[in-house]
Amino acid sequence: MGKPSIRVEPAVAQVDEPVSIRASGLSPKAEVIVRARIQEFMGHSWSAHASFLSGCDGTIDANLDEPLRGAYCGVDPMGLFWSMSLVGNPEISSYLPTSVE
Repeated sequence: MGKPSIRVEPAVAQVDEPVSIRASGLSPKAEVIVRARIQEFMGHSWSAHASFLSGCDGTIDANLDEPLRGAYCGVDPMGLFWSMSLVGNPEISSYLPTSVE
């Protein structure tokens, strides 16, 4: 078993471009939590997490593996992104304007 690492490819992507999330060097058959967090242009933070069971080889692949629990269900390589929720201030429902003057 090597040192645990996570690889996201591509490292920079457009919002509609799929990414691949893989982790390796994990203990075999271990529950591992993967967290994603972003801060958008207005300074609000969004996050999501999912728990996976690593394979016999100590790897997780979000393209192939279904989370045990977390912010989304089912195999979905983009699940950690679309399932993000706002962190902190619950009064902020969206950074998009509701009216235009």
